[in-house]
Order: sequence, then C-alpha cells, then structure tokens
Amino acid sequence: MTKSRMPIGAVIKEIIKEKRIPMKEIMAKTSLSRTGIYANYSKTEMADAEIQKWAKALGVTKEEMLKRRSLSDADSGDNSNYLMEHLAGLEEQFKAFKEQLQVKDMQIASLQRMLEMTLGKSEGVIKLKTTLVRDMYPEAGALEA
Repeated sequence: MTKSRMPIGAVIKEIIKEKRIPMKEIMAKTSLSRTGIYANYSKTEMADAEIQKWAKALGVTKEEMLKRRSLSDADSGDNSNYLMEHLAGLEEQFKAFKEQLQVKDMQIASLQRMLEMTLGKSEGVIKLKTTLVRDMYPEAGALEA
C-alpha cells in the first residue's frame, strides 16, 4: 500500500474551515497578510518549522497536521477522496449562491414594484399639489398660460 500525500496547504485550509477560525485571528497568529495566508493554501510542501508555526496558530499539533496529510491510497484513491469532498463542498457553495441569487432576484422584483407604485403615487401627489397651488395662487396659473 503506497502512501500519497494531501498538499499541506489543503490541510491548513481544511483545519481553518473545520474550526471556523476567523481570518483576522489567523492573520494575527501567523503575522501574515490575507494574501500570504491564501498563498499558503496552494503550497504542497513546507519546512518543518513552518508546519510547526501553522500548527501552533491553528491550535493543533504538528503530528496531527502530518497525519491529516498522509493518506493511504486505499483511503484516498490517489487523493480522489479528497477531490470528491472538495467538489462536494464546491457544489454546496454553488447551491447556496444559487439560492442567494434567487432571494436577491425576488428582492429586486419587489423593489421594482414598490418603485413603480411610488412613482405612480408621486405623479398623483404632484398633480394634486399643483392644483392646490393654482387654486391658492390663481395669478401663477395665469402666468403659465
């Protein structure tokens, strides 16, 4: 049974997601910028010292990170299990975004109806006020004509 390894950046990203650690907290604990953290997500390898730094920041042991990284081919199907889980996660995100878009579309439609109603009322109000002003100041109407 040969061993295949999950990229270390994927392990970091997975732990952050599982523990729901806010980005600001990760930035503070690692002294990295948001861009620097995202750059680490794509790393396949890291020095032991760097793995130790990440382990401390994430509240796990270096050994736990390495254990997550080491997957047997039987478990991973050459990382296909990891990829399938990642694809499933992306599919869930896509569904959530689709639902959010549907809600936003409904909100936009509602706002458009409200705007149309408001504009319709505004014309009536303008006509009413114009009539009242003309009645109060008949000379103003005479100036327009």
